[in-house]
Amino acid sequence: MRNFLIGMGADEAPIFIYMKMKMNITDIRNFVEEYVANHGEALGIFVVDVSVDGDNNVVVSLDSEGGVDLDFCGALTRGFGERFNQDEYDYSLEVGSCGLTSPLRMPRQYEVRRGEKVEVLTTDGRKLKGVLTASDESGFLLTEKRMVKAEGEKRKHEEEVTTRLLYTEVKYTKPIIEV
Repeated sequence: MRNFLIGMGADEAPIFIYMKMKMNITDIRNFVEEYVANHGEALGIFVVDVSVDGDNNVVVSLDSEGGVDLDFCGALTRGFGERFNQDEYDYSLEVGSCGLTSPLRMPRQYEVRRGEKVEVLTTDGRKLKGVLTASDESGFLLTEKRMVKAEGEKRKHEEEVTTRLLYTEVKYTKPIIEV
């Protein structure tokens, strides 16, 4: 049911003003996380982000090791419509995967991308490229190939260097897609 404010105008004619109900982000996030836990866990699907703007535009970003299935996105959309009546909330809903080149936003995404090449921009402005070799709840290991010159050598040689980065030290981490 839509909400209307009814009043009387100066000429005694009724005035109807349509008012959208604001969607509660906590209710939406809880529904999406519960739905994905119950129906997507076996597929390795997990929630990366849920956002709602002032116009009730809901955006749900999902990720998975094997990719997010279009059928799952459709099922989540239908489940959402059953839970949140569109006539009551007047919302738009976008459900999809984060995308191949989208920045990683949570530790589980780093776990899924282990062994892949990534580009990292640190908070101090360094741009690093290498292989994501490990991750945990506070950070990750990046293995880079660097040209180094050892003491007493005339020429530089390639060496693998592994760096520990905390998530708080990183502006973004993006997968590198090689063709």
